[in-house]
Amino acid sequence: SNVGSTIVAGILFTLMHIPYQMGAAGLDLVTFCRENWSWFILLFGWHLVFTYLYRRFNSILAPTIFHGLMDWSNILFS
Repeated sequence: SNVGSTIVAGILFTLMHIPYQMGAAGLDLVTFCRENWSWFILLFGWHLVFTYLYRRFNSILAPTIFHGLMDWSNILFS
């Protein structure tokens, strides 16, 4: 189903970001998960936004551009 595949993909999307974020924070897995539990929820939410954009425009281009703008704004405003 669409809901099931979106949830599974969201879990995988979140898990795939953990190694980079752990390294950037300089934390081990347990400490990272304990101190950043809200980040998991936020990232899963972003997955839902990206999924919506993909389905709305039937193209990977929309979520890719949005993600790029997010990354760029993080650099610009940090």
